[in-house]
Amino acid sequence: AFQAPIAPHIAAANSGISFDIASICRQITAISADIRIVEGVGGWMVPLGPGHTLADLPAGLKCPVILVVGMRLGCLNHALLSARAIAADGIELAGWIANFIEPDFAEAEANLATLVERIDAPLLGNCIAGPAPQTEQARNSSKMNPPSLEFSDTLAALSQPNPES
Repeated sequence: AFQAPIAPHIAAANSGISFDIASICRQITAISADIRIVEGVGGWMVPLGPGHTLADLPAGLKCPVILVVGMRLGCLNHALLSARAIAADGIELAGWIANFIEPDFAEAEANLATLVERIDAPLLGNCIAGPAPQTEQARNSSKMNPPSLEFSDTLAALSQPNPES
């Protein structure tokens, strides 16, 4: 891990190293595990070096993606563009998570409803930094209030073979 909270390609250059996507993919697939979770850094299009972005990692691993959406001003554009870019890159969007990082986010419920309507993947969960949105629409919508799953149950659900594959 790099110490400075800066873009990975800049941090790598400052440290005199580069990312070898093929090598990273080989190391990940060599791990003996039923499920491997690889956390992204900085967003779908963040550069990892000359000619490479984070998108190259799931492409090389041939794995689906879970998009985490920071629920704050600008989240609609960010989430919809990210979902579109993931699809354009031919990667499966297995689902998304709404991360309510700003407890006072105005119109949180309306933004969540918009994303549920427009992202062509299931809302897998809500991470809430404060009180959950409590409008009538939010309370009555199973799409906006996915069931709480234990982490192991979530992993088991995600590891099921895709019937379309």
